[in-house]
Amino acid sequence: ALMIPTAQAADIYRYRAPDGSIVFTDDPPPGSQRIEVEPNLTVIPPVVDDSTKATADDGKKARAKTAEDKAGYESITIVSPRADEAIRANAGNVTVALATRPALRDQRGDRILVLLDGAPVGAAATTTRLELENVDRGSHMLQAVIVDSSGRPLLKSPVRRFHVLRYSRLFKKPGPTP
Repeated sequence: ALMIPTAQAADIYRYRAPDGSIVFTDDPPPGSQRIEVEPNLTVIPPVVDDSTKATADDGKKARAKTAEDKAGYESITIVSPRADEAIRANAGNVTVALATRPALRDQRGDRILVLLDGAPVGAAATTTRLELENVDRGSHMLQAVIVDSSGRPLLKSPVRRFHVLRYSRLFKKPGPTP
């Protein structure tokens, strides 16, 4: 026979220990006070409709949809600047180099949009090399996005952080004073 243990509510008692602390126990010493405990809350799980369950075919369809959304691109990578690279650029000019696999399908109207700190830098282009001008000193986030002819994103690169080092205008070279 199969025995299933059942939970029963045990009596709980409270008393003050010799050191003054309050103790709760199910084995009451003389002078303890019985505590009323509410019964356990029972939760009944909802019934799941079998028609909504995911199948292995659903996973294949999702992967196919993802591949379709990427429009055949495997990756877009920011080659330069490197992650967390500190770039000495007193004029604020930073060269961005990108790589796509496979090559960008510009005959189809696909373009690359570069985002600096979340904002587009110029218009989407077919080039994988771009010169950013007058970038402020400090840390910046860079991302590249392949977009189709209607501007719909097909694939995004991971966000890349880099740092621009520029001389301060407040820093003056020592020299003769008139």
